Amino acid sequence: MAERRIVLPINGMECGACATTVQRRLARTEGVRRVHVNFTTGEATVLSVDGGPQAADLVKAVREAGYDSGGARVTFDLAGLHHASSIARLERALGEARGVVSARANQSTELLEVEYVPGLVTTRELEQHIAAVGFSIAEPIEERDPVERELLRQARAMQGLAWKFALALAAMLIAVVASMPLAGESTAKGGDVVVRLLTPLDAGLRGAWPQLYQLDRLWIQLGLLAVTLLVMFQSGGWLYAAARRNFRFHTADVNTLIAVGTGVLFLYSVVAVAVPAIWPAAGFPSDVYFDSVNGIIAFVLLGRLVETRANGRAVHPVLGLKALEPTVATVRRGSESQEVAAYQVRVGDHVIVSPGESIPVDGTVVAGDSDIDRSMFPDGPESVAVGPGSRVIAGAINLTALLEIRAHTTSRKTALWQTVRIVEEAQFRKGVVQKRVDRLVGVLAPIVIAVALAAVVLWMLLDQSSSAILAMLAFVTVVVVAAPSAVSLSGPAAVRVGTGRAAELGAVIRGGDVIETMQRVDTLIFGKTGTITEGTPTVTHVVGAKRADGTTVNPAEILQVAAAVEARSGHPLATAILASAKEKSIDVPGVERFVEMPGRGVRGIVGRFLVEAISVRHARERSLQLGRLTKDIDRHVLQSRTPVVVVVNDVVRGLIILSDPTKANAKEAMAQLGQMGYTLFMLSGDSKATAQLVAKETGIDRVVAEVEPGNKADEIKRFQEDGRVVAVIADGIEDAQALAQADVGIAIGAGSEIAMQASDVTLPGSDLQGVVTAVQIARQTARTIRTNLMFAILYHLLVIPLAAGVLYPVTGLLLTPMIAAAVAAVAPWIVVANALRLGSFNPTTTT
Repeated sequence: MAERRIVLPINGMECGACATTVQRRLARTEGVRRVHVNFTTGEATVLSVDGGPQAADLVKAVREAGYDSGGARVTFDLAGLHHASSIARLERALGEARGVVSARANQSTELLEVEYVPGLVTTRELEQHIAAVGFSIAEPIEERDPVERELLRQARAMQGLAWKFALALAAMLIAVVASMPLAGESTAKGGDVVVRLLTPLDAGLRGAWPQLYQLDRLWIQLGLLAVTLLVMFQSGGWLYAAARRNFRFHTADVNTLIAVGTGVLFLYSVVAVAVPAIWPAAGFPSDVYFDSVNGIIAFVLLGRLVETRANGRAVHPVLGLKALEPTVATVRRGSESQEVAAYQVRVGDHVIVSPGESIPVDGTVVAGDSDIDRSMFPDGPESVAVGPGSRVIAGAINLTALLEIRAHTTSRKTALWQTVRIVEEAQFRKGVVQKRVDRLVGVLAPIVIAVALAAVVLWMLLDQSSSAILAMLAFVTVVVVAAPSAVSLSGPAAVRVGTGRAAELGAVIRGGDVIETMQRVDTLIFGKTGTITEGTPTVTHVVGAKRADGTTVNPAEILQVAAAVEARSGHPLATAILASAKEKSIDVPGVERFVEMPGRGVRGIVGRFLVEAISVRHARERSLQLGRLTKDIDRHVLQSRTPVVVVVNDVVRGLIILSDPTKANAKEAMAQLGQMGYTLFMLSGDSKATAQLVAKETGIDRVVAEVEPGNKADEIKRFQEDGRVVAVIADGIEDAQALAQADVGIAIGAGSEIAMQASDVTLPGSDLQGVVTAVQIARQTARTIRTNLMFAILYHLLVIPLAAGVLYPVTGLLLTPMIAAAVAAVAPWIVVANALRLGSFNPTTTT
């Protein structure tokens, strides 16, 4: 059997062990023969059997290993993509294409996002796949500024709908007035709600404009026919084009329903004009329904217009985030400064930011002292003083003096851009409920047509003189009123507004599937360092051990050798020890043969000595002699401090004591989460005594301590095996696998890029109140989705029987096609309006 070769880019690998982890997981994928992961190039080469795993399967395996595959993404603006039944077919067809990782469409924005593997498929081929399914790509808007591009797209959509609606509305009003002299005395017309409502107008027209009633009936009908044809082609052309496409691919959606309904009325009316005697001979009245055709199209367009306007309001939070990042930057390259587009800034460039300007990239200040305004970011202080060495982020505003900043990222890798990207992606991600709704909508149109045909049969069985025309009106009214827009928009509208509002409040939620899962979470597991504590430990004491000759080791000596081996580590404790040595002006020697022991400490050769900075637990595992230092360890642990044991040539030389205070609002946040019904745990690599003291201080009852970083994901798995639905709240590279293993991973603080990729919720601020906010907005969004779905279902259960004419035998009234179109236009607007209420949601401090 032939082999197939796929090369995947891998993101987040920090070492050779990472590559091994990815390689092992890929090798377990069914159909894979051989795998080679190259840490240096960041690529995985997979050889599989022909017809074996798709790119999507391999990317899923990489993500299950706690890493990510750098698949490219492209977003298409599609013409006519508005209903979920079309979305399901489009997503399914693209998902089966070679090289496609995922395809996610959103009917409210008419956007399609495709994630693919470069080299396996091109964007041109993706366009061909889209065309093969029957969709066309809208005319692109050439505009670099993403905010301006989105506003232009919205304006273009509104403008196109507005003039089509204006034409249809004018034609409807003309048709209603011109149809007055044509109104017959049939039972069907007598039951028409519109006719009854317009009876006073008819009387007024007869007196004010008698010439209208003297015109030849045929000329009036021909005039109405011409106006209606104009509306059907100009205002409703997209409806009939979509219906033709659906017929070609053997599907049906709301466009099909409207096209069928208006088509039946139009054809009946044309026959009545062309052959006036044919319908009376068959027992039907020779009425025309051009006013209803124009009215249906007008009300459908009105619904789309209102819905598009509401969707524009829903996207405002995302546009607000995008607007924070400037589109141009002043870069110093060599001795010259030049203005370039922000996306052209390279890593290492020196960017000049004048007072009043926004910072275009994440970086470090290399020259200048100023204040920057971060008040537009959730949990950010109004202004922060910065100077050489200070880290700054894109979107903050420079206030007082010129700054020169060395860029750490490009404009498409900043923390702000990642936040915007996650919020934009959220609208495409669907939970189980939404996927079921999409499947339901996909079959709803055929079901509605079947119900309409059943109504026709029932009316024909009445064997009355007017039953045939009543059957036709019932058929048209049912297919028009039962448009599934309200159902299909129930979830996406709420998710879009809810995730946008969450981002404004400082909680970046990845999508509807995360919101859905968060409703089932019963256990919250917190990391300690950087999550419950500030994450910026400081050295408080250095304690020397007794030598054999009775002297005490000099604290400066202990700090010097410890700083030497810690200089190569990125752990917060290592950073604190190195900072303390520099603060005391201690010369830090170099280190050779450095080794990092996750969860235990570090070691290396300093001069002629083997120096180790290790945990107390590891020192005791090795039975190292701590002597009188044991009392110091116990005393400091009881004060929630962390001792680091410094060992030289296997002999304990002393202790470095560090303190990492708990966050100011940790206790209050834990109390709120406990009141919400969650079981709270803390998972830590620290000693049991230290972890329990921190837990007691913050109100967490249960602790799992002395867990090595590599085993945290296994601990999470044990919780899940016990039947718990787990959310992990943590920060840092060491927690990425635990975040990925959790049912919901919440990365708190700035964190790392890999932690953000592994998490489902990102809290850019370090405030634990953000966890409460994320939970509350997720719960409120889920409630809104349920409310929308209940309304949409009740709407269909109520209006379909009314449209079928269930009240006519009792009241003599019909829910006519024009009224049905108006009702159908209002239903999706109610759903979107309810979703927009989330935009003003504010979290509470009590539950």
